[in-house]
Amino acid sequence: MTQSRFHEDDLEPESKNTIDQKIKSLVTILLLEKNLEYNNSAVLGGLEDFFNRFIKETNPELLRHLDKLKIEFPQYTQLTHSQRAKWIHNTLSLLNVIQSTNTEEVLKESENPEEEHESPSPGQLRRSYKRKNSKAKVSSTSHQDSAPVSTKIPSSLDDDLEISTRWRNILKKMEISTYRDAINSFPRSHIQVVNIASLRAGELHAIVGKITKIIAPQYSRGRSKGYVQATIRDNSSTLTAVWFGRSWVARSLKKDQLIMLTGRYSNFRGSSRFNVETQEIMKPPYQTKLNSIIPIYPLSEGISQATMRKIIQSAVKRSLPLITDYLPDRIRIAQNLPSLQESISIIHSPKNLTEEKKAKTRLAFDEMLLLQLGLLKKKANEQGTLSQSIQIDKSVQDKFTNSLPYSLTSDQIKATSTILDDMSAPSPMMRLLQGDVGSGKTVVAASALLAAVSKNFQAALMAPTELLAEQHFKTLTSIFSQGDRDVNDNGGPYRGFSGLLNGRPINIALLTGSMSSGTKSSIQKLIKNGSVDIAIGTHSLIQKDVEFENLGLAIVDEQHRFGVAQRASLRNKGFAPHLLVMTATPIPRTMALSLYGDLDITTIREMPPGRPRIRTKTLTPDERGRAYTFIEKEVTQGRQAFVICPLVEESESIQAKSAIQEHKKLDTQVFPNLRVGLLHGRMRPLEKEKIMTDFRERKLDILVSTAVVEVGIDIPNATVMMVEGAERFGLSQLHQYRGRVGRGVSESYCILISDSEAPEARERLNIMEKTIDGFELSEADLQMRGPGEFFGTKQSGLPDLNIAWLTNLSLLESVRECAVEILDQDPNMVDSSNKKLKAELSRFWKRAESIQEGG
Repeated sequence: MTQSRFHEDDLEPESKNTIDQKIKSLVTILLLEKNLEYNNSAVLGGLEDFFNRFIKETNPELLRHLDKLKIEFPQYTQLTHSQRAKWIHNTLSLLNVIQSTNTEEVLKESENPEEEHESPSPGQLRRSYKRKNSKAKVSSTSHQDSAPVSTKIPSSLDDDLEISTRWRNILKKMEISTYRDAINSFPRSHIQVVNIASLRAGELHAIVGKITKIIAPQYSRGRSKGYVQATIRDNSSTLTAVWFGRSWVARSLKKDQLIMLTGRYSNFRGSSRFNVETQEIMKPPYQTKLNSIIPIYPLSEGISQATMRKIIQSAVKRSLPLITDYLPDRIRIAQNLPSLQESISIIHSPKNLTEEKKAKTRLAFDEMLLLQLGLLKKKANEQGTLSQSIQIDKSVQDKFTNSLPYSLTSDQIKATSTILDDMSAPSPMMRLLQGDVGSGKTVVAASALLAAVSKNFQAALMAPTELLAEQHFKTLTSIFSQGDRDVNDNGGPYRGFSGLLNGRPINIALLTGSMSSGTKSSIQKLIKNGSVDIAIGTHSLIQKDVEFENLGLAIVDEQHRFGVAQRASLRNKGFAPHLLVMTATPIPRTMALSLYGDLDITTIREMPPGRPRIRTKTLTPDERGRAYTFIEKEVTQGRQAFVICPLVEESESIQAKSAIQEHKKLDTQVFPNLRVGLLHGRMRPLEKEKIMTDFRERKLDILVSTAVVEVGIDIPNATVMMVEGAERFGLSQLHQYRGRVGRGVSESYCILISDSEAPEARERLNIMEKTIDGFELSEADLQMRGPGEFFGTKQSGLPDLNIAWLTNLSLLESVRECAVEILDQDPNMVDSSNKKLKAELSRFWKRAESIQEGG
């Protein structure tokens, strides 16, 4: 199905209804980007291209609306993960305002044109629309914007930057206000300047040359995103520079201009081509020497790389005398690290890449050490807290194990034993249980739940979605009913089972936000008076209305979706209860120790016997018919299939399959003789529950769904998982989708449909075809997407990491050993050699704590 795009009609003045509709489309895009963890894949070509092409160039009236709300569009590709998250959060808040405001009233507000910024910043395009009747020309001398900075030496690193108001306001949006902020705003990369003749295919480089020819924006057949070409010449050779999806760049280019470009070289149909990532018009006599290293900083709209470099390097030069090295000399020397002052200076102005790597290693070591010290101190504080010791009744556990219809794997047995040992200790358990999809974590958690209940403690299990909470409720009621029949078999959210515990049933309740107020109130009363032994639910469990009589064990599933504060809120429902957190997104042990240093870690790698291997195949859109034929074949053999779509509804801007339209197409055109169901997050809870019940009971053959089935769906009869727009998802998320099939005894299949021809997308999907190990996939996902997008440290309540190499396992090992040694020798860090480090540790964690307090 071809998705609609903006057409020529969109260039006409918009009516109120049209404007509101486009605002809704923008909201849809931003919400999708948020759900995709800010990985810049909500729109083909990226958000920055969408801003420039569909908003700034073709929708001036929409742009006027957004401008009145002070919505600015950044250079999204150059923002860090946390900056992307913050911008989208703020923009969505402002868009909610406009949707509740009369559009015509917004139009009547007086205009306050801002002063023009440099070209080629996309911000100039917006301001040019605001001056409809003027013919503002872009001067070639305006490209090198001034960056007035003071020569005053600050008295402290926490002094405000002495810069003009213009730059101060822009940098404030990037959370750069003080000299400390500036010197710690590290480049996102360093690129070496080379001549054109020495470019190597596929490598990221910078070149400096003169523009000898400019080709007007071109538009490929059937595509609305144009591209610009220019011929660039230096003393060694000539090449063609190409800006894909950024036709606005043409307005800032002039013949004979000196320009610096960063990007990747390729040989396309026999000609040299340079795919441009960033550009910087240079003003003579400024020259960049060959082989020099150029720092590339994250930017915000209205500021160029040249200006950013001037401001940061000026701040560094004036701040260097104030930088105190907090790392004890014994550690710095033992680890062969440069001084902090030297590292800060080098990271912003390296002479060569070897020097840059050494400085980066020092700064990454510092960040990881501060992270580790904070987590280890937190763990030590927890271990110093008294908790309820839950002594395990072996006969109960044996009876439970014998009641299961299958044998536990050796990894499950070891994990269960470790957890039960923790719970018998007088200090609270703080343990992470990680295992691949289908490795059997739930039955291990069930053993812990049973242990708590057998000693008259309550237990809680919190899941991030209602579907997953409902799945846990079904799974645990099934597990515990193996001991005897259901003694409260009313099909409701409160069930009781006898047989495992002598003389008393095990009462399990489900609590979710979508329940009626009467049902919720009833369940809350049962939890409060102790009638509920095991409460399973979503965020509803940590609401103030929920009180436990005697909470002894708290379990958090898919823990990476919860913040530290939410995890703590559940534990605060009891007196230092034991905590078990689980994840099906496994990561290497060293990395897990670094990110979850406050938790002990147990890993299940062994898969239960008899599970079929899942075959994975990537197809192009043209091969989609093959997938449909295969699905129909599986269904005729009594199997079922999933079809995953990135969107709920069709969007005029996002070129991706939508569940609603795809369901209609499959139901009426492709599979008219099969039973096709639809599931997405906007449906009412009762609708979702009915659809899942029908699918589970084989009343549906195919289920078209969005990301809501990523976790928590167990359909043993489903053998095909087809994912549309597979390039839009990370490897770990695709692995979760794949884990929804292969849960029975029949051979299963995962079909990935991708519209992208980008090398990175192809590489990701090739890895999916070759690898079924979740640990290997998560490691590859981390390498390709980076730690910010993979972990979302801000959401987890951890401090932001500016430079730490979370993928450098040997560095992580060294850091952890160092942190353990420091606290073993000086737990409170009162020794004179540790005092500066302790002060820096406090400052480092202060921001994370303020984020948690703010929710």
